[in-house]
Amino acid sequence: MNWISSHSAMPEVGQEVLVYVDYPIVWDGHHVHQIESIDCAVWNGSIYKQYEGYRDAEHVTHWMPLPGKPRKELCQEKATSEEV
Repeated sequence: MNWISSHSAMPEVGQEVLVYVDYPIVWDGHHVHQIESIDCAVWNGSIYKQYEGYRDAEHVTHWMPLPGKPRKELCQEKATSEEV
């Protein structure tokens, strides 16, 4: 999976995605620090809701869908091959 630019497309409303957040912390007009993080959030059409708070859409530069669940068979095969 690749990151999708927020300028080119947005997730479906209600879709849980990974978001890449990049924004400056400015104090008294001076750039103090740059925040970069990857978080899990749900797009509600105007903001990204997180488990504890939210992210303004303007600070999310990229997003990507969450991967699917691991296949149970694959996990069992790997555990079996490691036992040998």
